[in-house]
Amino acid sequence: MIIYRIANWAGCFEVAQSKKCDNMRWVPVPYSPTSYGFCAIMDRPDGAEIYGIFIMLVMEASQSRVRGELTRGKNETPHDSRSLSLKLRAKEKAMKSALQVLSSEEIGWIEAEVITDKEQDELNLEDLRGVPQVEPTPAPMEHEISKEPDQSPEALAIEKVMPAGWKRMAEKTAKVTKVRANTPLMVELGGLFNRRETTMWTVNEAQALLMLCPIVPHEYRPVRTYYRATLDKRDDIRRRDLITLLNNWPGEVDRATRRANLANGGVEKIEKIERPIPDDFNEFLDHFNPSLKSRVKAAWGSLKDDYDNWKKTDT
Repeated sequence: MIIYRIANWAGCFEVAQSKKCDNMRWVPVPYSPTSYGFCAIMDRPDGAEIYGIFIMLVMEASQSRVRGELTRGKNETPHDSRSLSLKLRAKEKAMKSALQVLSSEEIGWIEAEVITDKEQDELNLEDLRGVPQVEPTPAPMEHEISKEPDQSPEALAIEKVMPAGWKRMAEKTAKVTKVRANTPLMVELGGLFNRRETTMWTVNEAQALLMLCPIVPHEYRPVRTYYRATLDKRDDIRRRDLITLLNNWPGEVDRATRRANLANGGVEKIEKIERPIPDDFNEFLDHFNPSLKSRVKAAWGSLKDDYDNWKKTDT
């Protein structure tokens, strides 16, 4: 089966205001009458019809759960020429021709991706409102055992809510494309930044979390406690947004663990033991530089290695 999506949706049809909207009632459409794609379309006898259909397709794609994709229904079934013609009140023959032209290598305004049966099954999930669960599978026979490493339950759950084609998604698109549902871990992490449970993560954020899986409990608990704590604004150096926390996870684990250790009576840092000035350091300065004898303490701080070498040769 083929899934159609508007090419470079994030770069062409998203602006700062639209990114704040959950439900789009308008779409910013760029206008470039000198572009090759526009000229090539309008040079055709049916060019005006194809361009008009493209604008309608852009409007339709703005209403999909994953913006830019042409899908329909709660299960996000990919649109085809017939369903699009019915939805947009256009002739099926004209729609089929427009899709063929718009997805051609010459124009490239629409991407046509062939999805696998596995990806189609994910698109046809009957209930996207609930959090997907990892279903147990029977133990494979010895000759069927895969050599690939086992994935953690968290990683499997995240991949289950990803939109089709997320692995090949451009970075700009991944920043504005939403997942189909939030996993329990996503809901909890989002809550650290006062996100609503119904606010879906972006693919970019989900990918960052996927890179951290499996989440180790003894690392996650201090971070959760740290980000839930009420701190004085002058002492609050926590990350301000979710993606920055995920991208700096190891450092935040260290900071949160250190704070937890202090709360449990640990010391803030290991005391550095200063090496005392030896009795024969003045004798060393007589050989090295007598003018430094007026600043013995400062000289000792910078000449310890030289003193050690002198001591070895002297003995």
